[in-house]
Amino acid sequence: MAARVQGKNMEFDAEVTFSEEKITIKHRNKDLVETKDWNWIKKISATKERFVLVVNQRQQFVISLAKEGLTQAEIAFFETKI
Repeated sequence: MAARVQGKNMEFDAEVTFSEEKITIKHRNKDLVETKDWNWIKKISATKERFVLVVNQRQQFVISLAKEGLTQAEIAFFETKI
């Protein structure tokens, strides 16, 4: 599953792809691809409408994923990560 993440103040513009084993970050504003393990995510929470992933790094930010844009398999995937 992939999500586009854009941070206004930190110049973070990337496509983030989640898999069971890793998280891949393809930066759009620079020629850089990073691979992270799931320790990069500090916390995952869910509301009725979305998943919120808090990133575990010095300058913390969140990735917000609307459930309406996800498949049932993707929703189940993130529910197992909570």
